[in-house]
Amino acid sequence: MGLIIEDFETGNFETFEWIMGGMQPWQITEEGAYEGIYSARSGIIGNDQNSSITIDMNVAVDDSISFFRKVSCEDDPYNDDYDWLGFFIDDVEVERWDGEMDWARLAYPVTAGQHSFKWLFNKDYSVASGSDAAWIDNIIFPAIAPFVSVDDIPVKHQSDFFIMPNPARNQAELYIQIPASSQVTVTIYDLTGNKVREIVDARMLSAGSNRISVETSELGTGMYFCVLNVAGERITKKLIINK
Repeated sequence: MGLIIEDFETGNFETFEWIMGGMQPWQITEEGAYEGIYSARSGIIGNDQNSSITIDMNVAVDDSISFFRKVSCEDDPYNDDYDWLGFFIDDVEVERWDGEMDWARLAYPVTAGQHSFKWLFNKDYSVASGSDAAWIDNIIFPAIAPFVSVDDIPVKHQSDFFIMPNPARNQAELYIQIPASSQVTVTIYDLTGNKVREIVDARMLSAGSNRISVETSELGTGMYFCVLNVAGERITKKLIINK
């Protein structure tokens, strides 16, 4: 289905729009990655400090997020209240870990819509233990919707379209309904929001029902987003390619 993966193998944080927080930013390290060469490590902090890394995403459909984590810090055998790594969705703590914990995979459900994902390493007021750090690697994000600004969202759609067949193999048909003659643009995006095909570029279509054939043979199996722009409206629908 076209997985969206951050494995830090670029050696930097430039693939996605990461936001650093706390006393020190997270850093790319070659120190014992789960897989490959690189992983992300919490910033080097002291007592009563924290280091966080956050990403905001517009999730297209109900899905999940998974990642590998590793921790080396003070162990609280009772309630994880000393030093710890925590994972947050929309600033709500989902789970936390402390002590000496080797790489392990975690996965959590995510609903469609705008979400914030944050990993935070926190140290309390005393005691240094282990590496006093946490690592993350091989993050698999949920499907991301193409960016739509507030101005692109109409109160009520005057136009609409549907795709047949869907799932498609080598070809699909777009049936576009518009209330008046208008210039129409139809674009296909992949799960990361990258444009992969311009089907129609500012073509004048007549009022009523219009049919456009879409060649999909060059698209790989997976989920895409078909976006219709017409008369100030932007309408997005899923397109599944199944070969």
